[in-house]
Amino acid sequence: MKFYQAKPKDQVIKNLKKEGNELFQERINIDTILLNDTNISQRQLDYMRIQKSIMESLATIIDIQIKDLKENK
Repeated sequence: MKFYQAKPKDQVIKNLKKEGNELFQERINIDTILLNDTNISQRQLDYMRIQKSIMESLATIIDIQIKDLKENK
């Protein structure tokens, strides 16, 4: 079993913010496709909407984690 050294909270917050920003960019990319691409099947568009919804849920969880880490230093 391998043990990992715990990271300082500030580093965890920084990493979570980076992950949140990456998710935000991915959601923008999906929005661009949903609004502009007419060569994608309806089924694929539906999958992309589901994907975007899941990403939004992940972003919400990341925000909650960051808030909790900041409040419980």
